[in-house]
Amino acid sequence: MLQAVADEGIRARAFPGISFRDVDPRRRAWVVGTGLDVWEIIAAYKQLDESVERLVGETELSDANARLAIAYYKRFPEEIDDVIAENEATAVEHADLFPTVAFPPQS
Repeated sequence: MLQAVADEGIRARAFPGISFRDVDPRRRAWVVGTGLDVWEIIAAYKQLDESVERLVGETELSDANARLAIAYYKRFPEEIDDVIAENEATAVEHADLFPTVAFPPQS
């Protein structure tokens, strides 16, 4: 646990404006002042053809916050891509991952 806290501290110092939230092991990076996790910003960025201008123009993000999330993503792409993939997983994939959880039937 001490190693995780130290790692988050190093990342927060390297990327001022990035903080971490939730409980272990689900802690995730977010952009302070936006209410958005980095993965949410990057998912939108990818949907907008990786255009910073479109991301800023089509959301309420400031240019600085958008660029901060992108910079963090470029340094830790695997971390962010894993969360995006998990969020995009289907109910069947979730059922395979979490067999004790009841998921609603898919139509």
